[in-house]
Amino acid sequence: DLKHDDLALIDLEEALKLNPSLADAYLMRGQIYLEQKKREPAKRDFEKAISLGMSPADLKDLLRQCR
Repeated sequence: DLKHDDLALIDLEEALKLNPSLADAYLMRGQIYLEQKKREPAKRDFEKAISLGMSPADLKDLLRQCR
């Protein structure tokens, strides 16, 4: 059985295939990765969200958790 997080990741992957400039999708996927203790992919997604226009200050705490 797939968990809710796994289903959400599938949906987010699909959304990013359709529109790779969705900063919110990178943020959400990064948060799921962080919950799953996957710090490196989470960090990459947070950095991508910042490169797409999200405020670095808003993601500061999340990036700190990726260390």
